[in-house]
Amino acid sequence: YLHTAAGAVRHAFRVAGSLDSLVVGEPQILGQVKDAYQAAAGLGAVGPVLSALMERALRVGKRIRTETALGASPVSVASVAIELARQIFGALAGRSVLLLGAGEMSEAAAQHLKEEGVSAILVSNRRYERALDLAARLGGRAVRFDQFKEEVLSADIVIASTAAPHPILTRADVEQIIRARRQRPLFLIDIAVPRDIAADVNAIDNVYLYDIDDLEAVAAANRKLREEEAVVAEGIVEREAEAFTRWLRSLEVVPTIQTLRERVEAMRDQELGRALHRLSDLTPEQQAIIRQLAHSIVNKILHHPMIELKRQSARRDGHITISALRRLFGLEEEP
Repeated sequence: YLHTAAGAVRHAFRVAGSLDSLVVGEPQILGQVKDAYQAAAGLGAVGPVLSALMERALRVGKRIRTETALGASPVSVASVAIELARQIFGALAGRSVLLLGAGEMSEAAAQHLKEEGVSAILVSNRRYERALDLAARLGGRAVRFDQFKEEVLSADIVIASTAAPHPILTRADVEQIIRARRQRPLFLIDIAVPRDIAADVNAIDNVYLYDIDDLEAVAAANRKLREEEAVVAEGIVEREAEAFTRWLRSLEVVPTIQTLRERVEAMRDQELGRALHRLSDLTPEQQAIIRQLAHSIVNKILHHPMIELKRQSARRDGHITISALRRLFGLEEEP
């Protein structure tokens, strides 16, 4: 990236708002931006303007999170599966998961479930060595493939992703299992192609079966929702970026205002000194009145130009007014 001026401001706000991430609305982005800012500040690498930019960017990210539904709906297959599990079981802490197959997608889903607090992860694979390896990475337990149906009896969630050419769980299998479970809910996630679990299993009471097509459909609908919310979020970014850019432009006039006031006050003090020298017979009280008069006149003369200068500085072409004023008053050029 190479962004400058207003484009740099807008980019910072879009990043903090998770509008520039690979997955739009990714909730971890705002925390990552905050961590990066704090790390840089801790090293003394953040000046006042950059600090103000990052503080505003964090506020923009929070606004987008609270005022839109940009990150409310999961858009990956794994995160959709977890959200569905929450809808079935509520909190996932204490639940158990059985993986049938050791593929990347099932591993990702299991990792997310582990982060949600599931109490046990079992892994079963035709190649027992792979089951052992994945179970070790997940902190779970390996199960031999010819024994996995026994483990379904106690599992709450089953994620199937084997390369079997035909279903490894039939309707008859699941009917027998659900009876043995005394109708305790069973969530089956079938991400294998072809299916690992017979489609008619979904007709069994207290069994919730979702295959890869179901999960993709939910994810696609959620992505569309995020796209709609992203439009709202972009509006927030634009308004906030414009406000911050106006503030930045207003900073450009500060040296001019300071120099102008110093120049005029120096003239005032010089002429005041001359006048009081010539009026040496004035009492201290009278001299104080003269000084107060001079200060008041200067302040009144500068009041409107200062206000107008600040107002003009917020405009995109404000530098023209600032430059003209510096020429009119013979002020030195800013570095």
